[in-house]
Amino acid sequence: MSQMRANGSASVLCPTVLSIASSGERNSVALLSALEQVPRALDGASGAASSAEVFAQFDALLAQSDCRREHIDVIAFDQGPGAFTGVRLACSIAQALGFGLRKPLLAISSLEIIAAQAKALRQRTFAASGLIWVARDARMGEVYCAAYSHQLELVQSAQVLPVADAARWLHSAVAAQAQSTVRNEWTNGLAGYHRAEPAVQGLAAGNGFERFAQLREAAQALSLEAAPELESSASALALLARAHWQAGRQISPEQAAPAYVRDKVALDLSEQGRRQ
Repeated sequence: MSQMRANGSASVLCPTVLSIASSGERNSVALLSALEQVPRALDGASGAASSAEVFAQFDALLAQSDCRREHIDVIAFDQGPGAFTGVRLACSIAQALGFGLRKPLLAISSLEIIAAQAKALRQRTFAASGLIWVARDARMGEVYCAAYSHQLELVQSAQVLPVADAARWLHSAVAAQAQSTVRNEWTNGLAGYHRAEPAVQGLAAGNGFERFAQLREAAQALSLEAAPELESSASALALLARAHWQAGRQISPEQAAPAYVRDKVALDLSEQGRRQ
């Protein structure tokens, strides 16, 4: 069985994926061969990397795996949100490779990459009805946040919020989900003869829960299981890209664009004064 790519040629359901993640504090690239289950990855320097360094890492991975560029089926990139320079870097390199190799791209949110890792890490304890709440440090006292279902479907769209607002958002969103869960269990469970306890199982993933006490305390109060140490990585991206490929989410290189979520990178003087 095969699936059609955007350019019309056929490819196996397990594609060879080349991936780049550079929206966080470290850059990484990975190669996941169609014949392997574990990606080969290389970490780059922290902060913004030069495109020359990333291309050199790609060539090194190809050499290690005895794979040629023409064997690549798709190029996945961390679309953000995250560090502005890093987000632009990943997008531009993916575009260059896509145009040069005539391959489709997969643009995947950094928050979904973190959610996927949290799910894999807590697979045995994570209920199928639970949600993954992601909070990633956005600097300037803010976090990028979103929520995903157990199937990694987007439930709460990505947004950037001050930490205090993010803690309130978490409380209200979890409460709303708890009410929905109770209603469903009442309707579906044994013709309504019993009512399940109104508890929502979920995960709190991303460095926002590690770096900000308000968010960490909110997650603990809501009985969310913590997975705060996770960051976006090319290895996790490569594995997640297979599911996106099979769902037919490929785009052409000219369609690639960063997802900033926020269009401001620094506080002005008056804003700095108000936060002191």
